[in-house]
Amino acid sequence: MPAIALACVALGAWAQERGLSGAALSASTPTAPQKWALVVGVGDYQDAGISDLPKAVNDARAITQMLIAMPDGFPERNVLLLADTEGEARAPTRANMMRFLTSRLALVAEEDTVLVYFAGHGTTDGGALYLLPSDASLSNVAFTGFPFAQLEKVLEDTPARKKILILDACHSGTGRATETMSDHAIAELERASEGMVTLASCSGEELSHEM
Repeated sequence: MPAIALACVALGAWAQERGLSGAALSASTPTAPQKWALVVGVGDYQDAGISDLPKAVNDARAITQMLIAMPDGFPERNVLLLADTEGEARAPTRANMMRFLTSRLALVAEEDTVLVYFAGHGTTDGGALYLLPSDASLSNVAFTGFPFAQLEKVLEDTPARKKILILDACHSGTGRATETMSDHAIAELERASEGMVTLASCSGEELSHEM
């Protein structure tokens, strides 16, 4: 399916979910620069080998509230929270992360600002860095994790000139890291992209733990 068709499908799904018709969406789309945010908090992992992070959801909810409430903040309609507390449709699964990231960024214009926040576990597999959604499996990270390189590429291809990525995540997959990242993972994390700022809970040579 062509990229334009995929974008239309994603936009249509988002509009239907919000109860908007195509005409209403076109009529209500503002021309002024907009701010968009996707906030993900993963506290409850299905894989028994991945430790739960009960404070991650609290952090994600606090970030969501702050973005909306701060002066000149993000419009509430433009901030989407995926977390264990938000029901199945907004659960922080791999499929939901991919689906909502695509649908959200399909709405972005050049003068807009995009923020993506992830609180949860990360890990490295084959030297590459992955974020772990709630349904990730440590025995098959390549197919169940969310590749950081893919997230970075999606943001890089977004027309918005201002992009912020905040990663409140470890890189051990369990929260009990004893080794630092691979050189390849460090390069992924530190690779600069025009117009994008990345904030991480630790650098490639540091360890991150929940307290």
